[in-house]
Amino acid sequence: MPRQELDVALPSGLLPYVEAIPTTFLSSFQLTQSIRDTADETTERTLGSLDTQSDVVRWILTGLAFGLPAIFWLLVVKVLLVRFRDRRRVVGDVPKELVDPPSAADPAVVAVLKGEGRPDRTAVAGTILAMAARKAVDIQAYGDRLVVKIPLGLSGANTSEQLVLNALRAEASPEGVIEGPPVWRGSTRWFRAFRRDAVKRARDEGMVTRWMPLLPLTGALTTTGVGIGIFFFTEPVVYTAIVMSVQVIAWVVSFISGWTLTDAGWRNRAVWHSFARYIKNQGKLDTDVGPAGVVIWGPYLVYGAVLGEADGATRPLTP
Repeated sequence: MPRQELDVALPSGLLPYVEAIPTTFLSSFQLTQSIRDTADETTERTLGSLDTQSDVVRWILTGLAFGLPAIFWLLVVKVLLVRFRDRRRVVGDVPKELVDPPSAADPAVVAVLKGEGRPDRTAVAGTILAMAARKAVDIQAYGDRLVVKIPLGLSGANTSEQLVLNALRAEASPEGVIEGPPVWRGSTRWFRAFRRDAVKRARDEGMVTRWMPLLPLTGALTTTGVGIGIFFFTEPVVYTAIVMSVQVIAWVVSFISGWTLTDAGWRNRAVWHSFARYIKNQGKLDTDVGPAGVVIWGPYLVYGAVLGEADGATRPLTP
């Protein structure tokens, strides 16, 4: 066992039979011990300060991790709530019925409004009837037989019309004549391009927008991803991957969510529905008038086709 020594200082004369040893070193011992105690206290205070700073940083990061995503998610919810609120406000003064068409809008765009951003195939019938109304194509009825004539050099007024003309020529004879019904016998894959162009033109006119707002959604997903990264990841590469991936996710979600109408779109939709209500109350166009009647009924038949109020004219021309 190693030898251990212990020095004990006692008052003078307490133990007379014990040899006294000078204690001149005591003051230096006390000074050294005081310095050590002071150093220990300083170390403890420093460590305590570091713990406090660490707690503050942790709370700040927690606030950022949860606070920023919350702000952006609230923005997303606000945008959606404002849309629903304003939808009623913008149509409040629209009349119940309109005798005349509200505008000379392309029937494919009107179909976009009716479908709330997704036109159905009656938009093609409306497009053909619009070209017939301005005598670009000719539609004749001979009993139950329908004859559509497409001039060989005719070009469409827009991309949607051109797509329909190209599809009609694929169905027609070399002279540009189609006898039906049915008018459409071949593939209708071109309709996707037709629909995309109709939506694009409606968007260019300020009538439609993405249902899920891209900018607030990107901010919400990005801040959420970074917030998760603060707690679970420490590598910069991981942070970068999170930020890039959530931006892609935001775009995909916005794309999949589809289209909805803007305030201007909802108002125009309501106005066109007022015109459709007038057509319906006439009680003649729905079943009694076929496609050849466009020379007489003009825009009432053209827009009635895309508004669902001219079934007799729409059915033979819808792919």
